[in-house]
Amino acid sequence: PLANRKYLWIYNNDNQKAYIGQSGVTATDGFPISPGSYMELRAGAAVDIEFVSSKLNHEIRTLELS
Repeated sequence: PLANRKYLWIYNNDNQKAYIGQSGVTATDGFPISPGSYMELRAGAAVDIEFVSSKLNHEIRTLELS
């Protein structure tokens, strides 16, 4: 993560749902992001965020700002 990150944008650039959460996230307990949708978070660099999907090589794009 960006050392002084304050904001994180996550964009699901794929045709299936992705799931976001803390380390060890699964599709069962993750927050769903629909295809073509994005999520904006106020998350510092110390916050560990991970993604999972049922698809191999799922395309997620992120933008970190400080």
